[in-house]
Parts: sequence; C-alpha cells; structure tokens
Amino acid sequence: MNNRLNLPIEPDARCQQEARRLWANYDPAREEAFWLTYKPLIEVARQHAQEAVIVRHQIRQTKAARADEVSETFIQSRRHSFVELFYASLLLIFVVVLYKAHLHRQSPDNPGLSKLRYAPPPKPDFFPEALAQALNEPSETLDLGYLGMTKVPEEVGDLIHLERLYVNDNELMFLPSVLRQLPKLRHLNASKNEIFTINGIERVKSLQSLYLQNNSLRSLPKNIGDLHHLEILFLEDNNLSQLPFSIRYLKSLKSLYLKKNSLTYLPYSIGDMNNLKALYVEYNQLDELPTSIGKLKNLEFLDLEGNKLRAIPPEIAGMESLIRLDLSYNQMTYVTSSIRNLRFLYKLDLSHNQLQALPPAFKQLTSLEELNLKGNPMDKATVDKIKSWLPNCKVIF
Repeated sequence: MNNRLNLPIEPDARCQQEARRLWANYDPAREEAFWLTYKPLIEVARQHAQEAVIVRHQIRQTKAARADEVSETFIQSRRHSFVELFYASLLLIFVVVLYKAHLHRQSPDNPGLSKLRYAPPPKPDFFPEALAQALNEPSETLDLGYLGMTKVPEEVGDLIHLERLYVNDNELMFLPSVLRQLPKLRHLNASKNEIFTINGIERVKSLQSLYLQNNSLRSLPKNIGDLHHLEILFLEDNNLSQLPFSIRYLKSLKSLYLKKNSLTYLPYSIGDMNNLKALYVEYNQLDELPTSIGKLKNLEFLDLEGNKLRAIPPEIAGMESLIRLDLSYNQMTYVTSSIRNLRFLYKLDLSHNQLQALPPAFKQLTSLEELNLKGNPMDKATVDKIKSWLPNCKVIF
C-alpha cells in the first residue's frame, strides 16, 4: 500500500532539539523545575492527539462502502493533523525515554541522586474519541467504558442532553461532581472500578438506574434517599457493612442488589420501600431479618442465599406477592407456619440448611412448583410425607 501522506521518516527536528535541551539542562537537584518543563510538552502533544481523534471521526463519516474509497483529497486536506500526531507521539517518546534514563544516571558529582524517590510521571489527560464526538454532535448516550481512566473528563459536564453514561471497567476512585450538571441523566453505569465514595450522587435527582457493582464502597451517602426517581440500584460485590436509614425514601426503587457485601443486618426502614419488587442480599452476614420485611407487599423475588439465618420472622406472611424465595446455604432449623400465606410462591429453595422437618402449613402452598430440600438432615419418610402434601410440586432432595 502506497504511503499517500508521505510522512517523514526522520523525526521532527524540533522534537530532537527539545529532548536534547531537556537532557542538557537536567539537574537532579532541580527535579521539580525539570517536570515543569515536561508538563507543557505533554499538553502540546495531547492537543495534537485530540485534533487527530476528531479528524479520524470526520474520516469515518466520509467513508463510502470501503476504507480505500475515502477521498484522497479529503485526507490530503487534513494531512497536517496526521503529521502533528506523528510529531506529538515522537515527542512523548523522547520525554518518557529521557525520564527513564535520568533515573539510572549516577554521577559522583551528584551523591544525592541515589536518594531520589521514584515517582512515575503523571499520566497525560486522555480525551476519549467518544467524548470528542459527543461534544460535536450532542447525543443522549456516552460510552467511556474500558478506557483505563482514573477520572472522568470535566467536559462531560457540558453534555446537558446526556441521558445514559457508561464509565464502567475503568480505574475511577470517585464519581465526578460534574454529574450534577447533567439535568437529564437517567442511567449511570460505574461498575467495575475502584470507587470508594459516591458522596454527592444524591444531587443527580434525575437518576433512574445506578450500577455500582464491583467497587470498593464501604458506605452510602446519608441522603441517598433523595434519589426519588431511582428504580434500579446495583451494589453487588462491595464492602458495605450497613445501609443508611434514608433508604426508606427510595419510594420508586423496584430492584435492589446487595450480593457479596458485609451486611450484618437490614435496617427496619427497609419495610417502607413500598414499590420494591426484587431484593437480592446473597452472601452477606445476616443472622436475622427485620420484622418490617413483611411490609414489602409488592416484593416478588427475595434471595437470601449464603447468610447466617436461623429462621424467618412470622411477618413474612405479609409478603403476599412473593413468587420466588431463596434461603439456601443458611443455618435454618425450622420454617414458620405463616409461610402458608404466600399463595403465589412457585419456587422455594431451602437447600443446605439444618432442617429436619417442615410444618403441615406447606399443604396450603398450592402454587408451589419447585421445592429444593437438598443438603438437609431429613430422612426419607419425612421427604415422602412432604411430597404427599404437594403432589404437583417437584421436590428435590
């Protein structure tokens, strides 16, 4: 393939000159001044790279059916941007190599050099192509996932029409304050980062779904209940030890995912979440449930697998919409007779507990289609009796 752009083989003379000047002027005793020179060069390189990203997007828009049909005239008209990116990349390489070299430069005239503390140079700001595109062409969705970002660019705050933002699978430690500048933001996916605080998220009033699984959260903001429109909240695989009392004010919440945290109890106020339909609290440290859980009359799915529960409160009878209940891998020794009121329950998992028998109240669970009793200390006669109570139910033992 011919090199239509005729890019120069030799590096830009200015890049070479800057690198030589930096090396000649480098003094270990004045390292701070050295990096004050370094930073502007990175900024110049970043600006060139940013322009090249925008040009690449323009080229994509002008493509016909195949890449080789891009107008040669168009490419030649943008030739300077590609050359600048080439020079900028070389400049970055020179500076980084220079930095590596000076770490190993030992001189008897500089005895203090061996005591220098290694501190890698700051990462240059990264301007994602998707963001450049969104700034030029307003969009409702912005995907900045899988980019290795340590912070969200402040320019995101200018996207006032943004409704869906994906910053998942990065290296973020906190959520940026610019999110509160997005009046229409409804969906935020910040999963699989290193986020340890989400203070201020309660000010993004328009949020409807929030994905924060696989982070390092130890607590939630006290005012998280201010998210009155929130319907879905993913908090799986964090380090939460408790939930704030204000969770009761999440009146629109329908699904709450708390799997793999360090919760030892659920707040009594959880019973005030009237619209909750799905509650997943698997693999925590719960040893009891609040009696208020019976107030969740619209709850359909309750998963409590892998906790330390010995029983469930009689108030569970109030959960009249429940259709699936998972209590497997707990320490339960009996099941309350009030379970008879769960007339829509079709799947019940009681496997791997300490149950030796079940109450006759199970006869009234006429909607039950699957009952898992595997891993309990029951004899065959007891299991056969349970099967006779539930002739239309698949009993697993």
